[in-house]
Amino acid sequence: MIEELLDRPSAQGVTHLITTVTDDNDASWALFEGLARRWNARLDKSALFDRDIHFAGAHATEWQARIGPLSRSLSRPSGSAASTDSKQGETAI
Repeated sequence: MIEELLDRPSAQGVTHLITTVTDDNDASWALFEGLARRWNARLDKSALFDRDIHFAGAHATEWQARIGPLSRSLSRPSGSAASTDSKQGETAI
């Protein structure tokens, strides 16, 4: 499904896939690790929403999973599904 989204014309120019995942979500981590391997791209993990700071202990920390840069073979034909992260100058879906 993710690759289908990246194949859409609106995803042209996407350079990174960025999402959030809790540490205990083994299925999602396996998916994103597999995609990073398949795409020969780096997978970076960093805390984005902290359990205590953002959720007052009521929800597990949400980790940002960031895959990229995506190779030109994964660059998709431009548009609205992509968003630009002006802080880092990258386009993500």
